[in-house]
Amino acid sequence: MISSLKPMPLSEETNNVGLENASGPSFFAIHARCFASGSLAHRMQEDWNPEVFASLCAKHRVTLTSLVPTQVFDLATQRIAAPPSLRAVIVGGGALSTALRDQAMGLGWRICCSYGMTEAASQIATQSADDCAT
Repeated sequence: MISSLKPMPLSEETNNVGLENASGPSFFAIHARCFASGSLAHRMQEDWNPEVFASLCAKHRVTLTSLVPTQVFDLATQRIAAPPSLRAVIVGGGALSTALRDQAMGLGWRICCSYGMTEAASQIATQSADDCAT
């Protein structure tokens, strides 16, 4: 987990949003990183809804979040803009096409691709925040 903190340093000014249906290692990792850094974690109580998600991110001035490519697809195809507070979206759980990444970037979603083995840890490697698509 220490290595997963390096690319996305957290502080007390960091706000994270996790999804209610997130479970297992990835859900634990979000809360563990927040606890270790003194940052806040917000949970989306509803089933996935891209409009509700973006609204929650804006309301709590979320700075970091984690999504899967299907959720990025929903945000991009519904043309939902990223809130100004968001500095990175860690995307994992599957391959993200360049076209979809570019479409999401055009809406302000700063995409950082990650790789991991969900069964063992939520992230093994994450693109550096400096290298994330803008």
